[in-house]
Amino acid sequence: MRKNGRKDTGIRLLIAHYKNAFRIPENLNHYSPEDYVCAEKQFIKITLRKGEI
Repeated sequence: MRKNGRKDTGIRLLIAHYKNAFRIPENLNHYSPEDYVCAEKQFIKITLRKGEI
């Protein structure tokens, strides 16, 4: 555990990594803003469970 006491730093880094992986032009240009948020959340949820992209 780090000195600042955060236990969830690893999961936050994974979420940030998967968000960046989802933000490709194909996805940005395909979804409406509302649908993009839902699709990004679903992508992150699936990749966290699976452990791979």
